Amino acid sequence: MRAFKKIILLTFASLFIFTSCKKEGTANLELRLQNLPHSDYEGWIIVDNKPISIGQFTGNQFDLEDGGAEVMSFDVDKKLLKAATSFMITVENPYDNNPYPSDYKFLGGDFEGDNLTLSTNHPNGIGIDLSLVDGAYWIATPTDNSLEIDEKAGVWFYYPGGMDEPTLYLPELDNNWTYEASVSNCSLILPIGKFDKVRGADDRNNFGDHDFAPGFPGEDFIRSIDEHFSQNYSFPIDLSSFYLRITISPKMGDQMGNFLTILTSEISENMEAHGIYPMENKPASAFEFGSVTRN
Repeated sequence: MRAFKKIILLTFASLFIFTSCKKEGTANLELRLQNLPHSDYEGWIIVDNKPISIGQFTGNQFDLEDGGAEVMSFDVDKKLLKAATSFMITVENPYDNNPYPSDYKFLGGDFEGDNLTLSTNHPNGIGIDLSLVDGAYWIATPTDNSLEIDEKAGVWFYYPGGMDEPTLYLPELDNNWTYEASVSNCSLILPIGKFDKVRGADDRNNFGDHDFAPGFPGEDFIRSIDEHFSQNYSFPIDLSSFYLRITISPKMGDQMGNFLTILTSEISENMEAHGIYPMENKPASAFEFGSVTRN
């Protein structure tokens, strides 16, 4: 029995030594992230302007520490990590074995000593300052060519009455990312459409009249050419108490829809038709995605 116990203790000790020691020639890189959308990612150190992968991960793989930050550690070649000047996180297709970064650069930052702060407003990120986005919306149904019928069934992002100016203030994205607008309540999500610029129509017009559609993002939910919606929901749909949001998503398919919410508004049940209402920029702190430390 004593011999058996001794074997168990020796085995446990050897396992502890094995699991608690870093691999020879490696150093530790630690990610602390918050507000990370659930998706598939890959981290990259930048050495001599070349990206080197530290590994793939998902938004729900992190260990939660006190204060809400999510933490993950990686063993990285010591010399390469010391030589790294910056870091980036890309959104990746988990089934793509391409050894190079995807085109969907999400977060980036430059090392200052052994630390850096991750931001979308970086050349290795999306490249825009999300804290500056702003906007409003107009409640009306202009595609039915009437100012009196079902006016609470539409939402649009422009100033009416001959002004023909956008109500959204959004930086122009590169070709790999897109904006998307939608409305939802507890049981229903209705897409408004995807768009790259605040002036010009979005990519959908499934619920309104094509003949009178304004040249701006927006939608009238007065009918449906989609069989799923027409069979399950009664049109026109009064948008009172719906939740309106604008998101940024990679252009890699519908499964990435609503990746990162940037503007929101709860459409009041007391709203008035033809009113213009502000949207709320998510607090700036929500765009502080985290930091990187090398040890």
